Amino acid sequence: MKTLYAAAAAVLITSAAHADLTGTDLSISLNHAGAFGALSAINNQNWNYGSPGMVMVPNWGMLHIVSPVVVAGFDNAVNLDFTMFAYSAFTGAFATTATLKLEGIDEAVDLGSVQVLQNGINIGSGVASATNGFQVNWSTQTVFNGNPVNPGVTVAWDSSPVPAPGALALLGLAGAITGARRRRA
Repeated sequence: MKTLYAAAAAVLITSAAHADLTGTDLSISLNHAGAFGALSAINNQNWNYGSPGMVMVPNWGMLHIVSPVVVAGFDNAVNLDFTMFAYSAFTGAFATTATLKLEGIDEAVDLGSVQVLQNGINIGSGVASATNGFQVNWSTQTVFNGNPVNPGVTVAWDSSPVPAPGALALLGLAGAITGARRRRA
């Protein structure tokens, strides 16, 4: 019986099905707290995962979005390039917190996996769920200090595992056999 439970658990853990997000229409919002927040905001911009994206903000420049980006150990990732976005305005006395919100993801996100990577280091904080997606924060000063010439971050995440129907059936069978054995005893 222990073998049947172990097999069911192994199948359940290893049979997570993940959708390919390429072609998925997402909504992206990027806001910065503080004095320039309203002026530099990107709110609910439609963007297609897998297609290069450019979001223009008058008087601030352009945010360049690249996806999918391959990051070892993660199911999905997107690169946000602030090179043409006047990110230097968010430094020094005006250093602040940036908040990215990605919505419309076709599968559940493992919130514990969300990271904001710069130079391979997670600088993200404040991960929370959003409508079919998530939001995450980072320090603008950290991003600028990490690369003042080409500031940018990579946001990476995993999907929540979805058990395959066969794994659930196997687990149910193990439970039924256990119940039958208990009644006989």
